[in-house]
Amino acid sequence: MVFYYSANTPKEYVEAIKGGILYWNRAFGKPIVQAKPAPKGVTAPSLEHNMVQWVPWDNAGFAYADVLIDPRTGR
Repeated sequence: MVFYYSANTPKEYVEAIKGGILYWNRAFGKPIVQAKPAPKGVTAPSLEHNMVQWVPWDNAGFAYADVLIDPRTGR
Protein backbone atom coordinates (compact mmCIF):
# COMPACT_ATOMS: atom_id res chain seq x y z
CA MET A 1 0.00 0.00 0.00
CA VAL A 2 1.54 3.30 -1.09
CA PHE A 3 0.79 6.72 0.39
CA TYR A 4 2.11 9.71 -1.49
CA TYR A 5 3.00 13.07 0.05
CA SER A 6 2.38 16.14 -2.08
CA ALA A 7 5.10 17.86 -4.08
CA ASN A 8 4.51 21.16 -2.25
CA THR A 9 5.45 19.64 1.13
CA PRO A 10 8.21 21.81 2.64
CA LYS A 11 11.52 19.94 2.68
CA GLU A 12 11.89 20.41 6.44
CA TYR A 13 8.67 18.39 7.02
CA VAL A 14 9.15 15.56 4.50
CA GLU A 15 10.92 13.20 6.94
CA ALA A 16 8.29 13.79 9.64
CA ILE A 17 5.45 13.09 7.20
CA LYS A 18 7.16 9.98 5.86
CA GLY A 19 7.71 8.82 9.45
CA GLY A 20 4.04 9.33 10.27
CA ILE A 21 2.97 7.33 7.22
CA LEU A 22 5.46 4.52 7.86
CA TYR A 23 4.50 4.32 11.54
CA TRP A 24 1.48 2.27 10.44
CA ASN A 25 3.87 -0.60 9.71
CA ARG A 26 4.27 -1.01 13.48
CA ALA A 27 0.54 -1.68 13.79
CA PHE A 28 0.71 -4.26 11.00
CA GLY A 29 3.88 -5.84 12.38
CA LYS A 30 5.48 -5.90 8.94
CA PRO A 31 6.29 -3.45 6.13
CA ILE A 32 2.98 -3.03 4.29
CA VAL A 33 2.84 0.76 3.92
CA GLN A 34 5.23 2.77 1.74
CA ALA A 35 5.72 6.56 1.61
CA LYS A 36 6.68 8.17 -1.70
CA PRO A 37 6.63 11.63 -3.23
CA ALA A 38 3.56 12.21 -5.37
CA PRO A 39 4.00 12.19 -9.14
CA LYS A 40 4.21 15.60 -10.74
CA GLY A 41 0.81 17.29 -10.97
CA VAL A 42 -1.00 14.88 -8.60
CA THR A 43 -2.88 16.51 -5.71
CA ALA A 44 -5.58 15.43 -3.28
CA PRO A 45 -8.22 14.26 -3.71
CA SER A 46 -7.03 11.69 -6.24
CA LEU A 47 -8.84 8.56 -7.35
CA GLU A 48 -5.57 6.83 -8.25
CA HIS A 49 -3.34 7.85 -5.33
CA ASN A 50 -3.59 7.76 -1.53
CA MET A 51 -2.48 11.31 -0.77
CA VAL A 52 -1.14 13.29 2.16
CA GLN A 53 -1.55 16.82 0.82
CA TRP A 54 0.31 19.77 2.31
CA VAL A 55 -2.08 22.71 2.64
CA PRO A 56 -0.24 26.01 3.20
CA TRP A 57 -2.65 27.46 5.74
CA ASP A 58 -0.51 28.67 8.63
CA ASN A 59 -3.40 29.81 10.83
CA ALA A 60 -5.59 26.72 10.46
CA GLY A 61 -4.68 25.15 13.80
CA PHE A 62 -5.94 21.73 12.65
CA ALA A 63 -5.84 19.10 9.92
CA TYR A 64 -8.67 17.77 7.79
CA ALA A 65 -9.28 14.80 5.52
CA ASP A 66 -11.04 14.09 2.24
CA VAL A 67 -12.34 10.61 1.53
CA LEU A 68 -13.54 9.33 -1.82
CA ILE A 69 -15.84 6.32 -1.43
CA ASP A 70 -17.52 4.26 -4.13
CA PRO A 71 -21.20 4.28 -3.06
CA ARG A 72 -21.76 0.88 -4.66
CA THR A 73 -18.95 -1.00 -2.94
CA GLY A 74 -18.00 1.18 0.02
CA ARG A 75 -14.36 0.97 -1.06
